[in-house]
Amino acid sequence: MKGETKLAWRFVVPLLCGVVLMVSCTPNDPDPSASVSFSQARLEANGSLKVDYDYTTPSRTVLHESNFVNGTKTAESYGTGGSSPSGSSYHTSIADVPSPPPPMLVTTGKSYHLKLNERLPIYNITNTSGKTYRGELALEQQ
Repeated sequence: MKGETKLAWRFVVPLLCGVVLMVSCTPNDPDPSASVSFSQARLEANGSLKVDYDYTTPSRTVLHESNFVNGTKTAESYGTGGSSPSGSSYHTSIADVPSPPPPMLVTTGKSYHLKLNERLPIYNITNTSGKTYRGELALEQQ
C-alpha cells in the first residue's frame, strides 16, 4: 500500500504542477479588443480633414494609427494601452478635394470594437489630381 501511494504521488504531483503552470500562462483576455468612438470625422470642401476619437485598450496592447499618401506611410502614432480612456486627434489638409467631398468610412458617435491585429479604415480619399489618402487604426500587442 505504501509503495502504491508513492507511485501515485509520482504521477499526481507533476500532473498538478502542469495544470497550475498551464492556467497561470493563459492570458487573462483570450480575445482582447479596443473600443473606439469618433467625436469628429469629416472632410470639408476646403480640404480640411479632421478626425478626433476616444479609445480604451486592454492592458499590454496599443492602438496604432497609420496614415498613407499614395500607399506610402506618411505618419504613424501609438496610443497608450490600458483600461483608462484616452483620446487622439488628427487634423490635416488635402488639396484638390472633389465636390462634394467623399464621406468618411467611420460614423461619429458610434462605438467600434477592434480585435487584436484587426484594421479599422477611417478614410480612403482620392482627390481630383488622382492622389490617394488613407487612414486606419489597428490594435497591436505591446
